[in-house]
Amino acid sequence: MALVPGSAGPLAGSSFVAVQRWRHHMSRFEAMPREQQDHTFGRAHDTNEELEDAPASAHVKRTAQESFEPEAFVLRRSMPWAEGNVGGLVFTAFGHSFDAFEALLRRMSGAEDGITDALFTFTEPETGAYFWCPPMHEGQLDLRAVGLDAR
Repeated sequence: MALVPGSAGPLAGSSFVAVQRWRHHMSRFEAMPREQQDHTFGRAHDTNEELEDAPASAHVKRTAQESFEPEAFVLRRSMPWAEGNVGGLVFTAFGHSFDAFEALLRRMSGAEDGITDALFTFTEPETGAYFWCPPMHEGQLDLRAVGLDAR
């Protein structure tokens, strides 16, 4: 779940978000044979179907949220960016804490088992930041968790 549960007191209903900007080196990706491209993501380029025989380094295998104990659930969204001939992806992950996001990053980097996510063959994180998104109460931001009462 992407929201802090109701049992969490004043943080209930809030969310934490991690934002990263990734830079893609598309010439590296385009130089790969099609099969290697598919195995990088773990999906078939033409159909977007997940590959049964994808290698352990495939992105879908490294970040399968249900494969973590406990499950590393985050609500993930991304958006491409470009400045001239340079571009990549802005990635956001919302969760009830930063724990799941950190678990995903540890696995992608190979910190768990030495297997690095194949995405790193053509992309790299440039920036990153963490934010707290306060809950809403009666249509307004509820900032009581930080000692502010907007009423």
